[in-house]
Amino acid sequence: MMNMSMALFGLLTLLAALPTRSAEAEVKLGSTFRDCVDCPEMVVIPEGDFVMGSPGSEPGRSDEEGPQRNVHIRQFAASKFDVTRGQWAAFVSAKQVGTGDGCAWSGLPGAPIDELNPSASWSHLGFTQDDSHPAVCVSWFDAQDYARWLSERTGHHYRLLTEAEWEYAARAGTTTPFPWGATASHEQGPPDTSSWQAAKSWQPHSMQ
Repeated sequence: MMNMSMALFGLLTLLAALPTRSAEAEVKLGSTFRDCVDCPEMVVIPEGDFVMGSPGSEPGRSDEEGPQRNVHIRQFAASKFDVTRGQWAAFVSAKQVGTGDGCAWSGLPGAPIDELNPSASWSHLGFTQDDSHPAVCVSWFDAQDYARWLSERTGHHYRLLTEAEWEYAARAGTTTPFPWGATASHEQGPPDTSSWQAAKSWQPHSMQ
């Protein structure tokens, strides 16, 4: 399976259901759109089949990456970029969300780096961020609340992506451990991610 560990903060990817307005039925594969000004930018991904998981011969493979199996994915749209700190801040402001129970890998003093630090939050970390940076230190439950808020705000159903949907989009037709090849590369960016994205599924009839 492609290396997609979310070890830093355990954040998940989002998915949204098909909007009913006819104008979006004209969205074509690879095109982008937004449901609101500060909503994630979405890119349409085609329906297709892929082999999920990794072969037993792949270096560094763990047992949870198998067995390999064929998976069919319906057409959907995923966010082009990670959900940003600015987008998350809009949600926090609108819903008066608390700062949570902390997170690990924050860079703040007071706890070992790989253990939960209760003083850490998405707005209080041991490194500098601006509103264009990925939102981090957000729990799975908070991510669910964000998806529900997007649904309420836009009138379209947002939810968390399945593991299969995430891997299908991340692989983009490749079969190697990473989209660019067999080994991790600083030129391509780190293989792990502490951020998350948004996505949107499409019913088959909408593209006819």
